[in-house]
Amino acid sequence: MLPPVRDPQLINGQLLAALGRSTFSDFCAKVDKKDVAHHLPLGGNTFVVMPYTAEQNLPDLDKARLGCQIISAHGVTLQKLLLNSGILYPMEKQDAYSLKSNVRAERLRCRGDKRRLHDLEAFCEALEIKEDGGCIEPLFSLQAYNSFFVDVVYVVRDPPSGISDTWPFLRCTCQESSKHSACEHIEYSKSLDIPGMKDVPNSRDNLSDPPPKKGRKRGSHTTARGKAASKKHKLDH
Repeated sequence: MLPPVRDPQLINGQLLAALGRSTFSDFCAKVDKKDVAHHLPLGGNTFVVMPYTAEQNLPDLDKARLGCQIISAHGVTLQKLLLNSGILYPMEKQDAYSLKSNVRAERLRCRGDKRRLHDLEAFCEALEIKEDGGCIEPLFSLQAYNSFFVDVVYVVRDPPSGISDTWPFLRCTCQESSKHSACEHIEYSKSLDIPGMKDVPNSRDNLSDPPPKKGRKRGSHTTARGKAASKKHKLDH
């Protein structure tokens, strides 16, 4: 699934700006003014932590490290890290009151609809919602999640065993990478001098401008207008 060639739009094209994204060159241009990425070893992998766009700020080192730990964790450890990060948080009194009011109103709407009432009871049971509106399970904070995993991305080096060239096997947590197996964050990560990497294929110095679009000039002999002009020229002579 890896792209066979590098997309010039990711390097210094104009398309990404219209999509609210940054190119490799945009990230490089910010390096002299501010830090753009952390690279952190964790669990045998190397993580490159960087903001989603070059205009956003890089999180502090502790927050970046916590994000890497969340990605690598599972089970009880993962839940503890999510609580430490604020992505999950215990229910407070106002949350319990709101939940209790919503459940009570939904029960009234479910009168006479056994299937809907059954679904509501199953929902309350799954979240262990008590009669007083309390909930044993923690709540989810979308704002905290975005600050860790939307505004910030994580490029992970995860090469298969026996592969000498480590750089092509990079994964990024951004949505574009999951769709296309390539993104500007991976391209920038390839420019970093990271311990354990065997080559640095990208740099600000060795990247040329994108090649001009190929195409025949208007009126050439292979276009319809060009063929008509050529035929008229022959008839005239």
